[in-house]
Amino acid sequence: MVAAQLAGERIACVVLLVVQVVYQWPSLALYYRWRDRMPIRHRLPYHMVLATALLSLYAQFVCIDVVFRDAFSTATSQIVAFLLLDGAIDGYVAAAGSLFVVFNRTNAQLVLADRGVALDTTLLNRVQFWVRVSSWLIGKTATAVFVLGNITILLAAQLTFVLGFHPELFEARDDANPAASTLLYIGTYKTMFSAAWIVVLSWKLRMVSDASGTKASLKRVGAVFALAYLSGAILSYAATSSIRLPAYVDTLFANLVFIEVVIQPLLQSEPVTERPTTAAADSRDDSPLFVQFLRMPEGFEAFKAHAIKEYSVENVCCWADVEAFRNEADPQAAQEKARAIVDKYLARNAPMEVNLSSALLKTYRDPALLSNVRSDMFDQVSASLVKLMEVDSFDRFRAQHLALWNAFTATVTEGNILNAIGAAPSATRNHTGPASMSSLGVTVDNPPVKVVIATAQP
Repeated sequence: MVAAQLAGERIACVVLLVVQVVYQWPSLALYYRWRDRMPIRHRLPYHMVLATALLSLYAQFVCIDVVFRDAFSTATSQIVAFLLLDGAIDGYVAAAGSLFVVFNRTNAQLVLADRGVALDTTLLNRVQFWVRVSSWLIGKTATAVFVLGNITILLAAQLTFVLGFHPELFEARDDANPAASTLLYIGTYKTMFSAAWIVVLSWKLRMVSDASGTKASLKRVGAVFALAYLSGAILSYAATSSIRLPAYVDTLFANLVFIEVVIQPLLQSEPVTERPTTAAADSRDDSPLFVQFLRMPEGFEAFKAHAIKEYSVENVCCWADVEAFRNEADPQAAQEKARAIVDKYLARNAPMEVNLSSALLKTYRDPALLSNVRSDMFDQVSASLVKLMEVDSFDRFRAQHLALWNAFTATVTEGNILNAIGAAPSATRNHTGPASMSSLGVTVDNPPVKVVIATAQP
């Protein structure tokens, strides 16, 4: 009876193993290949690939361990399984921590942005320091160090226990040995501690809006791990047979996490394609329609609030400062604003460095640039940022603020019609674009978003 049960268990694990290998690794490869697509590009793809690859290895090793049970000693089985699981969970912790750091950095940048183009040297230095530190913390190197460090701690605890007190666990497979349960608890408590941090960090971000869905996804990952540990504990306590119910439960929940983190973004993904610039509204203003929308106070604030949710507020803030510079009539003030734009957005390690091409940034990092200040000197920056915002954010913004956008376009269309029928100049001027969105009878649903997490001090 026991032999037949074990044989059935092995067959089931072979099927699970084949299914996981067939769908997980091609999906991970495609996820990495599409890391520049929406929404994957905003969901910390490097963190997610690392964590989910380790989680897939864990789920597959659980099946391999059942199929080839006698090939692994008790210590080898538990050490390998928990190292993979702990590495995966710590990868998700690093992703949640990175999101926390990103919003704190955005908060610091908003403090700087609220000063307009006027610079406070002390504030600038503080934000620059925080940006440099946070850029390293959310980078791939810091994530790898964090994950490897936690794995090393767990491995040291496991090896100390086994080699120092129970070397027999390396000699044979004996899951009935009481020492095997202690080794199991070491791995379980360490991974539970790591999983708890996902929940804690998600709670820390509870009042932060996230347009890309990263925070919501990590909250669901934390909930799945919590449910997995609870289910595993209940089934382990209730199980009276030799079937490893908790292992099967872990495999099931690992696949739920995989579907949440990888499969759903793949199904939602769409390439970032070049889209035509929004057409000019009328003959009196040949600027793109999107630019005219940003020049309206409510339009700018609504789009800025959306950019904060997508961690790209520096682009719209830079565009606004360039607009203010272009309209500056006083030469001395224009010189100061030009210097501020370079220091805030274009210089190396700038506190709000914008995502422009390296060739363009090199041009604006030339020390001789500010010796000849002209009103059109940042036109390339402005045009590039408008194109970037249109490609990267505009479609999602318009979908979320359709009433606001439609009211704006309807008003400028009315201005076009009045122009076409030869309306009086004053009347035409009043209809080429609203001075305020309030004239459209539309209320902006999203006032400027403030990130509420306390800014970290250097």
